[in-house]
Amino acid sequence: MILSRLYVQARSNARPLILNSARAWSSAALQSKTIKPRSHSSSPNRSSNRSSSPNRSSNRNNSPNRSSNRSSSSSDRKPYANQIDTSDTKSTWTKRNFVKMDDVESRKDRHLFLRPTDQYVATKQLPKIIDGHGLDQAVDYVTNLPLDLQSNVLWNQLLRTCALDGRTNKAEKLFHMMRKRGIAPNEQTFTSMLSAFANSRSDVSAERAQGWLDRMQQHNLTPTVIHYNALLRVYIHDKMYNQTMAKVRQMMRDDGRLPFPDQITMSIALQAVPAVENNPTKEIRRMWNYAVDQQKSLAPQHSRTSSTLQSKADIIMSSHEMQEDIQDKSISRCVIDDTLMVAFFKTLGQLPRQQAQARNTKFRHEAMGLVSEMTHQLYGISALGSLPSAPPTSVQTPGIKVLDALLRCCGSLRAFNQGTTYYTQFLHKFPTLVPDDHVQSAYQYLKTKRTQKHE
Repeated sequence: MILSRLYVQARSNARPLILNSARAWSSAALQSKTIKPRSHSSSPNRSSNRSSSPNRSSNRNNSPNRSSNRSSSSSDRKPYANQIDTSDTKSTWTKRNFVKMDDVESRKDRHLFLRPTDQYVATKQLPKIIDGHGLDQAVDYVTNLPLDLQSNVLWNQLLRTCALDGRTNKAEKLFHMMRKRGIAPNEQTFTSMLSAFANSRSDVSAERAQGWLDRMQQHNLTPTVIHYNALLRVYIHDKMYNQTMAKVRQMMRDDGRLPFPDQITMSIALQAVPAVENNPTKEIRRMWNYAVDQQKSLAPQHSRTSSTLQSKADIIMSSHEMQEDIQDKSISRCVIDDTLMVAFFKTLGQLPRQQAQARNTKFRHEAMGLVSEMTHQLYGISALGSLPSAPPTSVQTPGIKVLDALLRCCGSLRAFNQGTTYYTQFLHKFPTLVPDDHVQSAYQYLKTKRTQKHE
């Protein structure tokens, strides 16, 4: 009994001491941590309180194992099957393989100056560079390419640009630069060189062009009719009309020294005929007879009793022969087309303006007789009372430009009645012809002049 009473009295005396010590420990802990209670009324923005808490960011930064654990886990992670490792790829423009030129990487169209993969890509990029940056930048682009990406096609594009502008000195410089790099010229190279002299302002362009034509033999190249046509354009540009006609007559000879002329050759030569002093109609007739002879040799010969199958076989054989002639570059054919006929009629219409025989009735009758012969042999139409003795070689369907040139030629030769007759006959024989405004105005002019002449 005595012991139990003593135990109860000691327990009641120790309880206040324990409570006092607990209260003291809790107050000391609050003062050391400076914990502030949350008050929703005093903090309207929750994000501002988070950003203003210095301990939160410090706790994140002071965790040494957090970032290291992330980096180690990402490095140990295996890539996916479709994931590409871009650590070694050149993803920026500055790391791409450009042609070595100044300020290429800072240009807006710098993709044009990327190093091409082959010669074909280089030839596709060069015209865009010429159009956007000019000839000098294009030359800089070509010269900085590796030699295995340079070709005569690439250099011919530069020479063709010089030819259009008539820059002969620049073209010659580019030709020598091409030869120093070991690139051999081809036929298109010399065509561009000759065309440059046709647009040049030099007084000695004809002599220099002849020298370039003779230089083709040094490179084992044979001049074709294309090169001689370019030379004739140089003669026309320098007003060397007699030399032009002499060269065409030399080409029409069947001696094998020069290629035969084609319809382009005839069209160029007809530009020089009005300035020829001695009998220009004779020159026109000589070229017309040559063109007709060539047309007869090209026309397939069919017998009246041949079957349809045989006629088709003859056409196929003749087409194969023409293809073989085209492949042989030393052989050229003169084909009478609408362009050549327009050139003939325009030249005959210009003769009265250039010659002193403009008011000579005999001269006009001679020129008009040649017009009637052409229309009869090619189209089977003649506006004169008596038809020419030569039969028509072949009947072709003319274009509307041919009719327009014919009517204006009749107006220049003062053959107003024949011009109106041609208008009626052409529209009657070729119903597919639809007169345009030019033809209608030429016809109205002929009708007006014919009325005034009768009055």
